[in-house]
Amino acid sequence: MTEENTPLLSSSASSPAKHARRHFHVDFNAHSSFRCFILILSLSLHSVFEGIAIGLQSAQTEVLQIAIAILIHKSIIAVSLSLLLMQSNVKTRWFVLSIVTFALMSPIGISIGIGVMQTEANEGSLVQAVLEGLAAGTFVYITFLEILPHELNSNKWRLPKVIFIILGFSGMAGLRFLG
Repeated sequence: MTEENTPLLSSSASSPAKHARRHFHVDFNAHSSFRCFILILSLSLHSVFEGIAIGLQSAQTEVLQIAIAILIHKSIIAVSLSLLLMQSNVKTRWFVLSIVTFALMSPIGISIGIGVMQTEANEGSLVQAVLEGLAAGTFVYITFLEILPHELNSNKWRLPKVIFIILGFSGMAGLRFLG
């Protein structure tokens, strides 16, 4: 067995330098420019689909409910995205361009949703189903492949994070059964 393939033993014989070199609990590439670009692209695509969800509604009360939910949701994401971009030390023009792009995606989605609603019923429902499926896919990707691994990778406050994830999921599931 080579040194690279040797299992780590908890003895005084293994040096702390070797132990520290082998196990990193910090993702040093978490704030890379490429990851930021992919996250902005994903969030922007997700925002388009959120806008489409608003544009596809026919009742004014449904539009208002979804718009308020998306406004709250998008505000939190905008703050988080801003903090991530600041941590990544992107240039000011890219920061502004990223935030403006993210902000414009929901209105674009609303326009697309209204356009889909204007089409014939059979074609519109198929397009609506496809668009809603894509929206759900972007949400799943962002949640499970970008946000949760990054947050749960650090040892700080891990148990409270897991508890609040479970509480948040339970709350949203409970709201679904009430509505």
